[in-house]
Amino acid sequence: MIVEDVSVEHISPDDPAPLREELIALCAQAFAADPWRDPPARAVKVVDRVFASVDKPAFRLVTCRVDGMLVGFGYGCVDTFCAGLAPRWFGHDKAFELVDLAVAPMFQRLGIGRKVHDTLLAQAPSPRLLLTHQALELRSRYARWGWQDLGDVVIPGSGATLALMAQQ
Repeated sequence: MIVEDVSVEHISPDDPAPLREELIALCAQAFAADPWRDPPARAVKVVDRVFASVDKPAFRLVTCRVDGMLVGFGYGCVDTFCAGLAPRWFGHDKAFELVDLAVAPMFQRLGIGRKVHDTLLAQAPSPRLLLTHQALELRSRYARWGWQDLGDVVIPGSGATLALMAQQ
């Protein structure tokens, strides 16, 4: 598929509310696929997390549209959660965390995720951390995009194991 009329933009943290339903629909599609296999209802929790983060330092939300349709988004902010999971040698008590990045399945493998990633991080402070699914495909993709794999971490309270990655 060749995509034309691709627009990537920063969304103001002052009023992302008009995007709510579009973000829920996108998350329901993107996170239903492997490796996540999340039920559609989980999309509401993902979007609630976006809106709960708008007042955090350095909050950034980036969307991508193709012919006006929302096909991708990413967001992040400065927080202490990931830094608290990092090895001691990481040496920081907070970092910019890339929290979520999602692309609609029919638009994956077209460079849209990379555009969202690069736009989101273009002016984000360093150091940077992210948690992602342990799938080799995701770890490899983030490594190609300049992230260092710090290994697996167990998320306190949930018992889930995710991959922690850093970009300094």
